[in-house]
Amino acid sequence: MLGGGGWCRCGGKPWPLLTHPWLCLRAELNALQNELGPYGLVVLGFPSNQFGKQEPGQNSEILPALKYVRPGGGFVPNFQLFQKGDVNGAVMHWPPLQNACPPVAEEFANPKNLFWEPLRNHDIKWNFEKFLVGPDGVPVMRWYHRTNIAPPARSMSCAQQPRLQK
Repeated sequence: MLGGGGWCRCGGKPWPLLTHPWLCLRAELNALQNELGPYGLVVLGFPSNQFGKQEPGQNSEILPALKYVRPGGGFVPNFQLFQKGDVNGAVMHWPPLQNACPPVAEEFANPKNLFWEPLRNHDIKWNFEKFLVGPDGVPVMRWYHRTNIAPPARSMSCAQQPRLQK
């Protein structure tokens, strides 16, 4: 969580990994946590400044910025938010996760807006890319950053609810 950092297996529960989720998916992520949390789903947010330098602040500035600036309006995430880190490049934090699922796109965004090297095919291509990890810690699905989370939530809900309740 923000302030604690590190990797979390969340008690073996399944969860999607989301990079930079609060900029446009904030309400949807809170709704996803509310809807599927009772079945064991845990939403985690991992801020990164590698995509267009959109997260330039210090870790201590992230939560107040969410609440008062962007998106503002008193927004508070109801999902776990980790410390800012690199999700791609030579010092990426999650290579087994990225390499376990096929890439969601072959092309990268404008390289002038990407702040890591080297660029690899399995890299997270842009903010909001999502992963679903099973209770055994094995990644089972990966979604493109522009994928609306409602369809994945419905498919997770239908397919995973009986499994999550075990």
